[in-house]
Amino acid sequence: PEAPIVVAGANDEGIRPVEKRLTELTTEAETLTTRRHCRVIHGRGRQGEVRGDLAHWGQRVTATVAEVELDFTTYPGLFAHGRLDAGTEFLLQALPPLEGRVLDFACGAGPIGQFLQRRGDAVTLTLSDVDPLAIHAAEATVPESVRVLTDGLPTGGAPFRAIVSNPPLHLGKDEQRSVLRALAEDAPARLHRKGVLIVVVPGTVAASRWLSPAFGTVTRIAHNAHYGVWVAAR
Repeated sequence: PEAPIVVAGANDEGIRPVEKRLTELTTEAETLTTRRHCRVIHGRGRQGEVRGDLAHWGQRVTATVAEVELDFTTYPGLFAHGRLDAGTEFLLQALPPLEGRVLDFACGAGPIGQFLQRRGDAVTLTLSDVDPLAIHAAEATVPESVRVLTDGLPTGGAPFRAIVSNPPLHLGKDEQRSVLRALAEDAPARLHRKGVLIVVVPGTVAASRWLSPAFGTVTRIAHNAHYGVWVAAR
């Protein structure tokens, strides 16, 4: 109650409706300043309306992919909140059978890891993400796994037989390739000598540009009008 909330953002990234939304959720909602096509909006929590339990904000998602039933919970702010995004679904449909130590990089709520477990792959899973909320969700989605909160690939431990990812390629509305580039550069050092990196990217992204310099073999194993799935082998 009465705790402040301050939200900043660009006009062309959806900040304009926030003041109205905050008026519904808080008191004293107002735009503090507008500058450089951005605005800062302020409000205060209402008395008697504490919503500190994360379960209040969770949304259950169910989906069937390649005859595997998925069931996980997402939270506001996580990638593809409230749904299984099309890119991840396309990746799961194309995933070959995996075994051994597998890393789900930038795991979000953990649907990739859950898919591998429920498909029956003989894997030992590690899920990593830079967002604590994602790690919280992934713990419930794939409880029989190791979860790592980290910016970049987890360090230490035995090498992975596979790293699987739908890597983040946007910062706000703008596309950016830094995560994909870093993943391509750093993955070989964390992979078994026969390990593979498997990623899904938008069809307009030529992932081989970053994968080929770091890996011996790079193959696009699936593609449609919107996405491509790439396998890079050491």
